[in-house]
Amino acid sequence: MKILLSILILTFSLQSWSKADDIRDFEIEGISVGDNVLNYYSKDYIDKNKGYIYKNKKYFAFYKSLSNSMYDGLEFHLSSDYIIQSLAGKIFFDDNIVECHKKMNLIEKEVSILFPEATIRKQNRKHRADPSGKSTIKDIAFFLKSGEAIQVSCNDWSKFKNKTTGEIKDYSDELKVSLYTSVFIDFLNEENY
Repeated sequence: MKILLSILILTFSLQSWSKADDIRDFEIEGISVGDNVLNYYSKDYIDKNKGYIYKNKKYFAFYKSLSNSMYDGLEFHLSSDYIIQSLAGKIFFDDNIVECHKKMNLIEKEVSILFPEATIRKQNRKHRADPSGKSTIKDIAFFLKSGEAIQVSCNDWSKFKNKTTGEIKDYSDELKVSLYTSVFIDFLNEENY
């Protein structure tokens, strides 16, 4: 029942995007790219929970768990001035990648209707965080004429050992609905991320 409810909520929330002129009009949990994250969370909280995952420290990541929401958490990628360059809503599946793919396909159909002129790229690839090569990502990216993008992806995680710490990682499979500014996409391309 929770999955059906989530699909309906996702579908109806995507329909509200049809009136948007650019990606900054889209919201996930009332937040959009281009916003200052300090309008939502305290600087101390963000600084205690931020992480640098890129070679240069121009951007940093921040994750916020949610409860009583259609998403289980939000993933932010912020510039040093705390402006949101990428925002993703995450839904976790306990090792049920089939359900993740079903939900992803529904969202793909909705976004395709809303953005018929978007350039679409589909990929299946190994997840770079897993040195074993067993974890995979299936994603669909919609590139808008503005240079911004919407991406829907399913991460199918396997257990693996972290190269740096030796810690065993066992993540839940996850669906991500992500929004990206053109500036952040350019940065990712430069970083070869």
